[in-house]
Amino acid sequence: MSFRINLMAILCIVGVTLVSAPLCAEEAEEEVFTQGQLAVAIIRSLGLENEIGFDQSVQGYATFLQARGIAPLIEGEFMWDVNAEVTREVLAVVVVQSLGLKSYVQDLMNISDYVVVCEDRDISIEDVRKVLSNIFVVNVLVDIVGPLPTEYTPLTPTVGF
Repeated sequence: MSFRINLMAILCIVGVTLVSAPLCAEEAEEEVFTQGQLAVAIIRSLGLENEIGFDQSVQGYATFLQARGIAPLIEGEFMWDVNAEVTREVLAVVVVQSLGLKSYVQDLMNISDYVVVCEDRDISIEDVRKVLSNIFVVNVLVDIVGPLPTEYTPLTPTVGF
């Protein structure tokens, strides 16, 4: 029974991932990954949901990160706009902050300096974006289906196959 639940959860995740995958380049450009989704993906990928406390809204996730010095640079201020799209520059700022690389940024108020830090360390912003957006999709599925059980029943070998 437990194995079936695991198998069903995996099939659901794979199915939704395939269905949600863009079919053409035009459709891929239309997908929007928001700053709010980015905040949720960062916290959930690090397993920090329990540290957030009562406010587990998207804004609560963003506030939690901002209090720890992780926030996009928007119009000269470090802040989250949870409904705004995650641009390459926004992601560069958040990645540099998250990895503790701010000391390598020449001008903390210049977004392009964050991009340079990522490029100097061969950090592909586009790859980071893909990974974090996939983490967000998987976490949404976990919210819907429920967490995968930690125990599973292995298949027993059968004779005659």
